[in-house]
Amino acid sequence: MFAPKEKTIASAISVQRRKFSKDEYYRMAEMGVFNGQRVELIDGEVILMSPQEASHATAV
Repeated sequence: MFAPKEKTIASAISVQRRKFSKDEYYRMAEMGVFNGQRVELIDGEVILMSPQEASHATAV
């Protein structure tokens, strides 16, 4: 009677997270893993920062 629900790719993939230490974060930065992106380490997670505004960049 009812058509079976189709699985989407998003529902079929499970995401696993890994916490990084400060030393690992610095090593990744030295190796160029972040490729010039503005990132920061928060509670073991590498977070992509929003772009810096021009007015802030000149003031800092």
